Amino acid sequence: FLSTSVISHLTKKSNREGKSRSQSWSDAKNMLEALREREGRCWITTATVPITTGHIVPKRTGDAQARLIYEAFTDRPAPAGMTALYPEFGILLDLNMEYWFDDYWIGFRYIGNESYAVHNFYKETVGTFGTTYSDVLAEHGGWEDLHGKVITTPNPASPINPPPGLFRWHYLQCVIRKFSTTDYQNIAHIALYEKSVPMKGDSEDEGTDSEADWPSAIFDRGRMAYAEAQLEAERMDAVAQWIASS
Repeated sequence: FLSTSVISHLTKKSNREGKSRSQSWSDAKNMLEALREREGRCWITTATVPITTGHIVPKRTGDAQARLIYEAFTDRPAPAGMTALYPEFGILLDLNMEYWFDDYWIGFRYIGNESYAVHNFYKETVGTFGTTYSDVLAEHGGWEDLHGKVITTPNPASPINPPPGLFRWHYLQCVIRKFSTTDYQNIAHIALYEKSVPMKGDSEDEGTDSEADWPSAIFDRGRMAYAEAQLEAERMDAVAQWIASS
């Protein structure tokens, strides 16, 4: 028998834990309900209806990948059992804004004091109605440029607000989508990591979060594969040390 301090796996263990509906944040419906309770309105327009989940980190990353992104960009350990559908990974947006945010055409740049500047990465100017510039709307005072608009966290006191670091990750996706070269876009996956699968509750997400890869997926998956390899090497080293000392 091995020492109780040594963890050994006979087969590769799935890292996609946390899929039971009995767990607090296990599905998209619970996430949306948590966001409605946390803020109750769109972060950008302050509209209260119709609103839906805007995914800072897409649920298709899978739970283990989402935790690694959380730790890498916030410099803090992920909460125990954290899944890609924890409320820290999402914000409420009206349906127009959600399209631009989840497709990495708009990003939030943290400017301090729970405030962010909205940056538009689309080829045309986009307004708060989710439309490109309109002379008709402008003439009637109904058009506001999104780019540079300063927004504040709706509920600064909430302990489950997204850390600024997660918005930095999302902003990076916007930059890569806008400015990446053809060579980058043609890079093959450097590591294929487990993709998330449809799960009960996804229908509550109102169609958000497509199945397409996110812009930095090849590097995020590579980081995940490296982390797994390091962990496995540490486990094997622990086993070897135990055997040598027996």
